[in-house]
Amino acid sequence: FWLSEKLKRSSLFSQWLFLGIALVYLGGSVAFSLVREYQRVDSGERERLLAQARVVQENTAHNLTAIKQALVQLRLQKKMTGQEVNERLVTLTDAMPGVRTVAILDAKGDVRAANRPEIVGRNFIQREYFSVPRRGGDADTMYVSPPFRSSLGVFSLGVSMAIIGPRGEFAGVITATLDPRYFLALMDSVRYAPDMRTSIVHWDGDVFMMAPAQADLSGKNLNQPGAFFLQHKGSERDTNVYVGKTYSTGDERMVALRTIQSPELKLDKPLVVTASRSAAEIISAWRSDLVKQGGMATLIGLL
Repeated sequence: FWLSEKLKRSSLFSQWLFLGIALVYLGGSVAFSLVREYQRVDSGERERLLAQARVVQENTAHNLTAIKQALVQLRLQKKMTGQEVNERLVTLTDAMPGVRTVAILDAKGDVRAANRPEIVGRNFIQREYFSVPRRGGDADTMYVSPPFRSSLGVFSLGVSMAIIGPRGEFAGVITATLDPRYFLALMDSVRYAPDMRTSIVHWDGDVFMMAPAQADLSGKNLNQPGAFFLQHKGSERDTNVYVGKTYSTGDERMVALRTIQSPELKLDKPLVVTASRSAAEIISAWRSDLVKQGGMATLIGLL
């Protein structure tokens, strides 16, 4: 009442000046509130995507560590062929849900033992899970092959270790093929929104698995100029978050990336976990607030 009476007695210029200041203050307050809320949404979503990616990263690393220990133990046994060894490999894969196939190959690439009898005796010298360990020859390294279509028709990824003979010569390979169903369930379990996607990518850029499953993206290479995956590799950081148009699907997304690597695993090529959401969906609630608060401020200004 005091202010209204004072304005009535003041000049027209003073009245307009006061109204102008009031409107600027109102608009500035609304803008400041919206900017702060946008920053909160952006920061919170980055942290949440990184946290979900870490769940997949840690579970995958734990699984790979268990696989490596199993392969090392198998390599130590003297007898590496025969029905007894095949049965042991069956028992081993039944106890490891992340593994689909375990096989022992000799120096020529012939399968001497496996948990799947249909591949025993076959030759896989052309496969990277055999040729890469043969070239590398490091007994402590676990070699990660790019995703491939197995002889049984399953798109998967293989990890292998070289068998070194008593004179230091290459004597074969022990390899394990990862079970895509296990990793699909793992990646799907961390999705908290319909627009969220998770994936595991080989260091060479080939997509191993994506949830929700998209057959046209399996095996697609992300090692392309401008792709977030290539930027992540070049950053030499274990974790990164990017926002923009993705190479794989072409839509605007916020993407968190985490590298799977550790001294204990000693992978020749790491794996990368990604977790992403649509940029539009992330700020959809904020955009609604923008319309409401902006409309309210405009209405007050008109009044």
